[in-house]
Amino acid sequence: MAIQKTKNIVKLSWDEFSFEEFKLIAIQTHLEDYKVAFTLNKMLNMHFIKEPVEIEFTNDTGTGSFSHYVFEDSRNDLIWSLVQNKSFIQNNTSQKDSLFTEINHKFSSQIHLIPELNKFDYLLKIDEIDDYYDIDLFVSRLSNLKHISTVYLADTEQIKSINNLIF
Repeated sequence: MAIQKTKNIVKLSWDEFSFEEFKLIAIQTHLEDYKVAFTLNKMLNMHFIKEPVEIEFTNDTGTGSFSHYVFEDSRNDLIWSLVQNKSFIQNNTSQKDSLFTEINHKFSSQIHLIPELNKFDYLLKIDEIDDYYDIDLFVSRLSNLKHISTVYLADTEQIKSINNLIF
């Protein structure tokens, strides 16, 4: 990290901070969140536990809540997070029908935690990963699971909304 001193003012460049290294795997499946966690626990010998507080994300259409599971892998010294990527929000709109009546319409819309990966239902974030962990082998094992349709190892540097995964 480069530090510039000018008149007793220290300026830090945002680009020079080092962030934790993590990998992001996008998963497409028709399973509910608890079934995905159960499948990973059973078939891949993981131990995901549901977090009591859901992740909330707000954009211009509303606020979505995303379920979140965590597995602290002490054997490989990794922290795994399984997060829903899709949530539904309910919007209310009011419209004047006549001078004395008002009609309330309710409709739901879909919100994504990572909009660039909107085709995928879940995100698997692996924190504190290093070059020695064989991520390709894990992705291969994950793609062979019965109810998993598609698995994609995302390029985190190409995702503009990557800050949504800071939790």
